Amino acid sequence: MYKVNDAVVYGSQGVCIVTSIAERKFGGEIKKYLVLKPVYDRRDTIFVPLDNQLLYSRLHRVLTCEEVEQIIEHIPEDEYIWIENESERKDCYKKVLSGGNRQEISRVIKTLFFRRSEKEKIGKKLHSSDERILKEAEKLLFDEFAFVLNISPDEVLPLIRKKLSLCGLKHLC
Repeated sequence: MYKVNDAVVYGSQGVCIVTSIAERKFGGEIKKYLVLKPVYDRRDTIFVPLDNQLLYSRLHRVLTCEEVEQIIEHIPEDEYIWIENESERKDCYKKVLSGGNRQEISRVIKTLFFRRSEKEKIGKKLHSSDERILKEAEKLLFDEFAFVLNISPDEVLPLIRKKLSLCGLKHLC
């Protein structure tokens, strides 16, 4: 059970702070909710009903610094997740993003960075649906990395690039 002031990751909303556990009346019923405030969009407020397993299961604890470092360190070994069929690829990537496994999200980013680079070499662009998924994956992962490492989200990609260049892997980012 999460407590007030805990940092959590909630679905595609990213890093949030639990601001309260409150009873609210929605749809004629009084229920208990976790009240969340996204760290990078303070205008939103999210109510997660404690009795709704599906919505509650979208909550994940925030990574530790060590876990962030491990994910970055494993990028060179991570296999690409490329599926030729656009519809299947889109479904697969959406499942990865909603599943919350940050290593898998990192693999999606790595794959799409590589595909974008390959397309650019021949004067083409990444498909718009792949570009949207890449942006969503970057926001989700980079916002969490920024929160954990206490840097701005804009500093995450340069940090990853620097760490990867130190191990001789420049072309991925």
